[in-house]
Amino acid sequence: MTTDSNSVFMHKNFDGLDSEFVYAGSGAFQYPGGNWKTVLDDILQVKAGKKYKLSFWMNDYSKDAHLRTIVEFVQRDPDTQKVNNYFYTI
Repeated sequence: MTTDSNSVFMHKNFDGLDSEFVYAGSGAFQYPGGNWKTVLDDILQVKAGKKYKLSFWMNDYSKDAHLRTIVEFVQRDPDTQKVNNYFYTI
């Protein structure tokens, strides 16, 4: 919930994907680790200079004891078409 009328919320579920490890809903995204895998490929209409929060849930990661999750953001300036890539390790 927010009182900011300019807030952006995006919720993606995986209800159409079968999984025995469901956090909420009726499905979950799962794949064997070790390779790059795109979870979301979408265009977000957001304002420059604002902070945004990304959250997701991972099942039983403690067995591995080492998260190798990298989040990549690709930003394109609509005026100049310049592209910037940002990588964050989690």
